[in-house]
Amino acid sequence: KSGKHVPEFVERKDLLVSSFEYSRNGNNPGLVLIFNQESFEDINMSYRFGSRRDVNEIIICMSRLGFNISEERNIFTDLKRKDILQVVDDITKEDLSDACKGSNSSTIVSEQGNQQIDLVPNNTFETNFIGPDMLIVYSTTEGNYSFRDAKTGTWFIQELCKNFSTYGRRDDVISLVTRTTKCLCRNYYHHDDDKIHKQMPIFISTLNKKFYLNRSKERNILVKVLKDQKDMCNKIKELEVKVEELMQEKEKKSK
Repeated sequence: KSGKHVPEFVERKDLLVSSFEYSRNGNNPGLVLIFNQESFEDINMSYRFGSRRDVNEIIICMSRLGFNISEERNIFTDLKRKDILQVVDDITKEDLSDACKGSNSSTIVSEQGNQQIDLVPNNTFETNFIGPDMLIVYSTTEGNYSFRDAKTGTWFIQELCKNFSTYGRRDDVISLVTRTTKCLCRNYYHHDDDKIHKQMPIFISTLNKKFYLNRSKERNILVKVLKDQKDMCNKIKELEVKVEELMQEKEKKSK
């Protein structure tokens, strides 16, 4: 670290947002929380090699999109398991209404040694904690494999970051996730015992508007064009009403 203060990113208020997307209040685009579980107390669960690569990619990706990044590592190392569970329980009651689900997981290490396969537990997809204006994305469907490479990270996170970095200033989040799903199921596969395994992400959404990660010049231009069109249509209607009134007055005078 150089010790120099890096100014925080501030969103440009002059860039407009449409009525079809969520309003953007404040100067900060949002908060990014990354929970990265690399090791486990259970000796039967292996170290998640490659997950640090995912974290780095997320930080780089969201920084490019204008999010202010502040990373803290091992923030719970000074707490006991009971204390951590109490903190998590308090957070879920206040905010996400018990959004942390799933207690079992298994990992299969391939013969190559670099690629690992995480099996998503069958009790992952519970919907009783979903509230309004939420988007939850899973790397795969329950009971199926989620692939992770020890050197390059997980298929899902790497492809998600690629699409967010490339199209994040143009497309809404649902479109970005859909594009990620398309790229993942088309471009990735795992060959094992004469079988080809594919990975299919899934998402659950209760969004009622389009959600964008930031403001953009392109959307600003589009919003202005649509606003000008609406104003023009209103003026045309006003002119039509005035013309109709004039025609009626002319008919009255001619009688």
